Amino acid sequence: MDFKNLLLLIYFNNYKTSYTYEEMALLLGLSYYHVQELIDSLLENDLLAINELKMIEISDNGLSVLKEHNYHDISLEELYSANQDNIHDNLKTKISLDAVYLPKNFNKKFQGYQK
Repeated sequence: MDFKNLLLLIYFNNYKTSYTYEEMALLLGLSYYHVQELIDSLLENDLLAINELKMIEISDNGLSVLKEHNYHDISLEELYSANQDNIHDNLKTKISLDAVYLPKNFNKKFQGYQK
């Protein structure tokens, strides 16, 4: 399953019926049109359902998919904060300027591009 679909399922699992298309578009980095296409696909595959109030919600099949991937009890805030921690950790590590980078197929004299 595509990560964007999993992210949408996590979103609907977290926010239930208090969702907004704006948040989903920002979360996925997609336009409203593409978000709607993803939602339509999830509805067709019975991973999302429309309840009696005509609101989209995650279905039992969607919950089972999240359980298969072990995402059923994770929140978007946890995912976001873990990502931010990784970014900060990566910024703290300094790159050694003493290490020499040698590209693949490096020669002392350039002999043109190989086909």
